[in-house]
Amino acid sequence: MVLELRGKLVAHTVTDRLFAASPAADETEDIVSTLLALGYNEREAKAAVKGVPKGTDVGEGVRLALKNLLK
Repeated sequence: MVLELRGKLVAHTVTDRLFAASPAADETEDIVSTLLALGYNEREAKAAVKGVPKGTDVGEGVRLALKNLLK
């Protein structure tokens, strides 16, 4: 029984690693979502986020993205 389950557990672990979102991706998505909630369209929001350094927290990222939109 253990041998039967071993193959299934390994398969799930590999799949989970492949599809796990990185923290930076989550922050970027949160920044884009915030900009969308503020009334910007998706194209504007994604363009503004491109200028935000990776690893920036969401609050600072929104501030920087808004700054990029004003340029």
